[in-house]
Amino acid sequence: MIDIDFSLFWSNFISELIAVQKGEINIKDKVKGYHPIVQFSLCRLGWNPGVDLFHHYSLGRKKEKPDFFITHKGGRGIPIEVKLPSDVMNKSYTEQLIEYMRLSDSNIGIYIGEHIRVFYRPSIEDELKIVIDAALLKSDIEGLAFAELFFKPQFNIESLKSELNKYYMLEKLIDDYDFVENEKKLIPREWIVDRYNKRALLQTSNYKI
Repeated sequence: MIDIDFSLFWSNFISELIAVQKGEINIKDKVKGYHPIVQFSLCRLGWNPGVDLFHHYSLGRKKEKPDFFITHKGGRGIPIEVKLPSDVMNKSYTEQLIEYMRLSDSNIGIYIGEHIRVFYRPSIEDELKIVIDAALLKSDIEGLAFAELFFKPQFNIESLKSELNKYYMLEKLIDDYDFVENEKKLIPREWIVDRYNKRALLQTSNYKI
């Protein structure tokens, strides 16, 4: 098997997003200006517009169309909510994504804004949690995980859920402050501190799902 440098894929994925964040690319209209940039970034992970990547995909309601929707085998898909990097995630934005998840019967949702975040719950009975929270930084460890998990040429929904279940467990462990050695081995070592820091930032902004 050929080793893949997912740090390069992550770097390529966010390069234009960072340029927008820094003001190097000026956006006058979010849909006409920024959505094509996000679509290009998703294409860099191997997703194909009109094949498995759709812009303003209809979920059966005229007004309920996620910004993007990626499909996978089995006829289901994952909704993506897009905001500018200058926007800070708030309750309204997440409620919009959660509604798209409900309408598409998906337990996974992607938020692309000032961070790249993956929302997940193992089942409808479980609490929804942010299980990947990657800043627009080329060195972000969770960004590397995002690029690996959503790299289309090797994308597998069951493998994805298996990994997200581990990250979901980590969130629960952080909630409980209860780590044991066997559980730590399931999670990248650097990620434990990373998640603590990012959770702290969310808490100081008084943000909750």
